[in-house]
Amino acid sequence: MVDSIERKPRKISDYIFFGGIIAGIFLILLSFIYGINFGIVGSLIICFFIFLEIFFLLKH
Repeated sequence: MVDSIERKPRKISDYIFFGGIIAGIFLILLSFIYGINFGIVGSLIICFFIFLEIFFLLKH
């Protein structure tokens, strides 16, 4: 039964994408404690990694 379940292998770009999104969310959460600069940087990081993932998808 377990052998019939196929797992899709993840690409490295997927891990980079999710890591960037998590880092951006972490910086936005830090902005509530330390100030607005972390929120701006976090949202820019999230946008950058979303555009990077779109670029990788269009490239293939």
